[in-house]
Amino acid sequence: MALLEKDLYPAVEKFVRKQFGCFATAVNVGLRHGRVDVAGLREIGGDLAGKDEMIAIEVKRGTQPFATCAGQTLGYSIYAEQCYLAEYRPQKGFSSDEEAIARRLGIGLIRVRSMRSMDVVLTSPQHEPIERLRTMLNEKLGYSRCAICATLFLSGEKPGQFQYVIRQVSNSPKALSKAVAQEKGLMYWLYESAYSTGAHTSDGSVYRRRYVCPDCVAALFAHLQADE
Repeated sequence: MALLEKDLYPAVEKFVRKQFGCFATAVNVGLRHGRVDVAGLREIGGDLAGKDEMIAIEVKRGTQPFATCAGQTLGYSIYAEQCYLAEYRPQKGFSSDEEAIARRLGIGLIRVRSMRSMDVVLTSPQHEPIERLRTMLNEKLGYSRCAICATLFLSGEKPGQFQYVIRQVSNSPKALSKAVAQEKGLMYWLYESAYSTGAHTSDGSVYRRRYVCPDCVAALFAHLQADE
């Protein structure tokens, strides 16, 4: 039975977690502009800064034209700081020409020798993704950014669920008190900002929102008591 690209996804995802130290990964994830075969988030800010990177990997069987696959990989730079092409090459590695193409385009290379053996042949340079798309992809992995400490935190197990945050639907202390009591994060909407810039829908709905992570909720608002 012929090996399919999707058959490689779980092994590559496992490699990404271990090799790059990603705290969250997903396969076949993305937006309407394009889906990423394997995506990973890793923290790079250390103890004093809330900073992270998105790593995007295009997975191929090694049977398609290399330049075409490399160009497709570069397209992930709209989402990610680092982009890699992972190709199944059990017998022979990348040629010097292929490595030169990858360097010119600005992508990294991962050789997949087998389901259990992979190595980074070429490290990806840094890209500057489109912030709005990068943030949307974060949420596809279940993570949101805290407006206070700038750290990503798990806001929901699946996109759109947000079971780890309390929604503040009006400007009252009830939601914040509830978030403190339940040790959860907070989701709130920027109504004034949306209305003043015309970012609301025709029926008046507002989707412009921000988050406060559970750590910041606890540290800054622990004096609040949950409503009975």
